[in-house]
Amino acid sequence: MILVAVMLSSILIAAPGASNNNHVQLTMSLGEEWDSNAARTLNLSSLDKESDLLTRVIGELKWAHIVNPSNSLVGTVLGGAKRFHSQQSEDVIVHNISLGSRHKLSPKWKLGTDVRFRMTRMRSVLRDYSLAQGDLRLDWLGIKSVESGLTVSAKRFMFPTETRLSYYGGSVTLGFSGKLSEHMQWRTTGTYERDEFGGNALTTVFDPNNNQMTVTFCDEEDSRFLQTCMSQPRQDDILVARLGLFYQRFFLLRGNLFFERRRSNSVYEDINRVGLTVSTTLEMFAGIMLNALASIQYTSEQSLSQNLYQFQPEDDENQNRITLQLSREIISQVDLLVRYEYFSNAFATSDTLFTRQTAFVGLRFDTQSS
Repeated sequence: MILVAVMLSSILIAAPGASNNNHVQLTMSLGEEWDSNAARTLNLSSLDKESDLLTRVIGELKWAHIVNPSNSLVGTVLGGAKRFHSQQSEDVIVHNISLGSRHKLSPKWKLGTDVRFRMTRMRSVLRDYSLAQGDLRLDWLGIKSVESGLTVSAKRFMFPTETRLSYYGGSVTLGFSGKLSEHMQWRTTGTYERDEFGGNALTTVFDPNNNQMTVTFCDEEDSRFLQTCMSQPRQDDILVARLGLFYQRFFLLRGNLFFERRRSNSVYEDINRVGLTVSTTLEMFAGIMLNALASIQYTSEQSLSQNLYQFQPEDDENQNRITLQLSREIISQVDLLVRYEYFSNAFATSDTLFTRQTAFVGLRFDTQSS
């Protein structure tokens, strides 16, 4: 996938008229990384976790084509891979592809479409998944430079290891954005999403063999209580509210506050989340750039079905995170990168524990043509 991105960028940059209608940007990074929890293990102390070294490579191609002053096409192809030295079962390849269009209908109305596909494949296949999503967005520039937008989305999540966690989803998002001052912007959104899962909802039934209540999916794979349990396909309703601030003058500063409320027809999947993420980018000295991010999140309860299969989705794994990255240009279009990250779910109210640290040293190549 990375080789394809390089070839496509070369063709687009060299294409006739590329400087007039096309903007192409190619970014690649390659380096060595240390991972304190290479297998992303749950419920183990720091002494039980196995660390490892790995090689990380990422390539991303961004492309925009101006059809005319009111219409344009955009696309992104991203490919990444991690190759572990010892924990080879954790080797992973990631592909991200997106295509979209942008249309200016009038001075106040804009329309956008996007189709995205993400695929992750591991050597162990334990956390293989695919996600396809389509978005239709309508924006309106209202009075006093306040922009509002309505987005309708449909998506399909596929998790082959346990099809009970695969689902179809649809969502509606309403957002508003504007300026507080010359250097500060704000944005707020509200989203409602409905997910229809491929398996039954977890339910409680009496187990006469152990003389106690027990949890079951009440399906053919878990057929112990088919005669006594009540089965129903799992459905989740999700509400998400976000508020973001963006400041840019002598440095960049971003802040994002969010709240998520998930309610399912299985009480074992109900989740409340609240979180805050702050990030900054600034130039320090001698051409060194600092990128820093801090994220803290509190989660009440946790998906029991995910715990049963030791599946830790990214919104749980990364819920408490610190990232520090230093970069400096060493030759034209090539930067040296040094990055440290810490991940934890320390504020989750469940017995599932997760901690992980990574340290990365590598190079980043960036080129573009307009």
